[in-house]
Order: sequence, then C-alpha cells, then structure tokens
Amino acid sequence: MSTIYQVTVHGRKLESRDLRKLLARAVAEKRSMDQRLRQWASISRGLVPACTADTGDSPVRIAV
Repeated sequence: MSTIYQVTVHGRKLESRDLRKLLARAVAEKRSMDQRLRQWASISRGLVPACTADTGDSPVRIAV
C-alpha cells in the first residue's frame, strides 16, 4: 500500500502519491493564489475614494 501525501494551501487540500509532483502543485497553487490576492488588493485600494480615505466623510451618491 503506497502512502498518500497531503498539503493544505490557503484552505485547499492537495493530495498525491508522488511527493515531488505534490510539492510542485502546491508551490504553483501558492504562487497563483498569492498573485490573485495581490491583484485583488491593488484593485480594491483603487476603489476607495480619496475624500473618504483621509477624512472619514461619507461618499456622495448621485442618482441617475
């Protein structure tokens, strides 16, 4: 009976019988998730209006 190796990356469990392939997949998954998180963070920082970031004022809402 062969051993099944497990690695958890950002809450996702990866399993494989080949340790080298599992570690390669885990590294690729970690890099991919980190890149997506960095992109999301940079996009979300750009969405905050400058007037509300410094003063705490509520943003102006315009009905069209």
